[in-house]
Amino acid sequence: MTHSFALLDELRVNTSYELAGKWDFIKIWGYLNEAAKLKHYDEYASHDLNLFIYFRDRTFLTKHVTPFL
Repeated sequence: MTHSFALLDELRVNTSYELAGKWDFIKIWGYLNEAAKLKHYDEYASHDLNLFIYFRDRTFLTKHVTPFL
């Protein structure tokens, strides 16, 4: 997974991608407390983030995401 982010960082440096760095929180998702996860989820809620959470944090998904789907 780290290699993927390294590649994306390299691509980001060489483009004018407007969301550069804003999704870096997913690298440390497993270390965030629930309040921080909710803060990021509230700001970046999307199908992509839901899919990431599905594979990485089923507890958070069940408790916070599933009721809205």
